[in-house]
Amino acid sequence: MALPPHDLGTTGSYTPEIRHSAAEFSRESEFHSHILTAITSSEHHRELIYINAIPLWGGNVVRFLNEAVETRPVRKHYNPSTHVFWVRVMPVELHDCH
Repeated sequence: MALPPHDLGTTGSYTPEIRHSAAEFSRESEFHSHILTAITSSEHHRELIYINAIPLWGGNVVRFLNEAVETRPVRKHYNPSTHVFWVRVMPVELHDCH
């Protein structure tokens, strides 16, 4: 079950966030599959945030996505101190420009 979206207040910029707890997944392969499906099926930019990510899974999913996602620009990060895995999905290359 997805967690409620993060309130960004009045920053003037909004990227939709979808939050999950990694505790929703009993196996690492389910975690990887869920993230890959969310990335490849996305038609709009968004941020995927997974809290409580097991440290081994967090490092492995970054390597997995480096190999699996070549057709869609994404930025990804795992913070081993907070156990948060974050992905910004950018369905078109324009989202990846500065």
